[in-house]
Amino acid sequence: VRAEIYKMLLYEKGALFKPHTDTEKIPGMFGTLVICLPSPHEGGDVVVTHCGQRRVFKTSEFEQSFICWYSDVTHEVVPVTLGYRWVLTYNLAI
Repeated sequence: VRAEIYKMLLYEKGALFKPHTDTEKIPGMFGTLVICLPSPHEGGDVVVTHCGQRRVFKTSEFEQSFICWYSDVTHEVVPVTLGYRWVLTYNLAI
């Protein structure tokens, strides 16, 4: 398994990412890893939905955190309400 950097993203107030699933960006891709770097913010929660289950990860409650999911998992980022949410996104592949 390998993690290849895909993007560095900086979400400012009002920024969001609508619900979606990931497409294969590199050969053998099966998932995504997001590392939330130290940056004070409010909002910007990550919501994942799969097989009828929904989970909310509040990245604003931690100095830094990470989350990963398989490519077929629907996910979204709700609007940032204060500060900046700073993340590194990696493609996970075999």
